[in-house]
Order: sequence, then structure tokens, then C-alpha cells
Amino acid sequence: DAAAGVELRYNLIPLHNVSRVEYTGRLGISPGTLRSRVTDRLGALPRAGRAAEVARVVEQQIYRDYGYLRATVRHREIVQHNPDRTILVFDIDAGPRAAIRTVNLSGDPLEPREAFERDVHAVAGGPYEPVTIQARLDAYVGRMRKKRRYEASASFTTEASADGTSVDLTLDVKPGPVVSVALEG
Repeated sequence: DAAAGVELRYNLIPLHNVSRVEYTGRLGISPGTLRSRVTDRLGALPRAGRAAEVARVVEQQIYRDYGYLRATVRHREIVQHNPDRTILVFDIDAGPRAAIRTVNLSGDPLEPREAFERDVHAVAGGPYEPVTIQARLDAYVGRMRKKRRYEASASFTTEASADGTSVDLTLDVKPGPVVSVALEG
């Protein structure tokens, strides 16, 4: 406040529009998939002020969706001039993809257990890919509903090992009863 004899100084850092986002390091998933998932959740060119949020979403959500439970994501900004612009760089270490240690099945999928587990990509010793498992369970429910099992449901839960390198998977499958619809009158 100048009237009170106090001089205020602001150290303003110029903020330039983000012109590009780059992903470097050990990605573990394809750059196209990563870019698509980030764009779907946060937009194609997030503001530089949101870089920490983007890094957190990539690390704690997107990489976990693909079974990377120990991923680390760091961010940095490269400010360029003439023309003024900012490049956001996310340095990623995906770490190891978790493996499925055990598979427990609750319910009856109405097909042999081994075939069902293979079909939904939930095989002990195989890679843990939650996004794929959920998509395959959704497809299973769709097939059941085409067979007039309209109450069919399927889900999964996991318990990760302390070191994040494996999970115990529990599949909960309810094919539901066959429903007949009869119109009278």
C-alpha cells in the first residue's frame, strides 16, 4: 500500500501457452494410448499450472489401470521464447507391471473355470491389466444378457502385495437366471 509507505513488489513469471506435451522415460504403455487417456481425462494441452495434477492422474490412475502399481511420474516445463510457448514434459518410470499371483472365483460363469479365466485375461502368473479384465467382464455380461440372463453381473477386486509387484484377484460372477418375457392380451 503506497499510502502507508509500504512498497509491494511482485516477481511475475511469464506464463506461456502450452504448445506441446511430451512423455519420456520407461513408458510401459504405448505413447498413443497414454496420450489418448490423458486427453480424455484432462484435455490435449493442459495448462502449465496443472502439471502436478496431470502427473498425479497419470501415476495414480492411468498407470494403475494398466497394472503398473509402482509407476513414478515427474514433470517439468520447458519455457521457450520467440515465439513464447511452454512444453510440458512428463518423465515416467512405469516400473514393473504387476503379475496375477492368485485367482479366486466367486460364482459360476457357466463355462469351465480355466476357459473363463483365459477369456477375461485373469490367469495366475499372467500380467495384471485391470482395464482389459474389466472390458472382458463387461463383454461376458453382454453375452449373458443376449442369452436372456438380464440380471447377469461380473466384477473383480484385488489385493496388491506390499511391494506392488503382484495381486491376488477375486472374480465375482453372477450369470443370473434365464428370464422369459411373455405378453398376454
